[in-house]
Amino acid sequence: MLSKKMLDSIVILPEQRWLESVGAFYNSIDIFWQTSRIWESFWNVIAEAFSFELPVITDYKDFYNNGKIRPHLYDAQVELVDHDVTGYYANFPWVFEKILWTLDDKKVAELGNWAYNKALGLYEWRVGAE
Repeated sequence: MLSKKMLDSIVILPEQRWLESVGAFYNSIDIFWQTSRIWESFWNVIAEAFSFELPVITDYKDFYNNGKIRPHLYDAQVELVDHDVTGYYANFPWVFEKILWTLDDKKVAELGNWAYNKALGLYEWRVGAE
């Protein structure tokens, strides 16, 4: 179960429709927690978070199979989030909490840098045109 201290720092916001509010939102957080009831096929929010140098913690469904990551076709969590490189997979609240307790500013910055570079490589127009 998430501790009260952690729950007090989680903010759930309504949909952000204007670029200024989206940018202000991403600039106000340290980590982006992307969650969905089923797998995520459209990965804009993950890529947006990466472009703001934010690591992403996600709850990829059925991601372990005999200790290995089992990809799901068209699953954005697997396509973008590289576990312990650009973010983490956390399917259970206790895993999410453990990740948060073990992260320090240096690790968050390292993950965010890898995330940013991944987004840059995916969205850089010259790369996309090739």
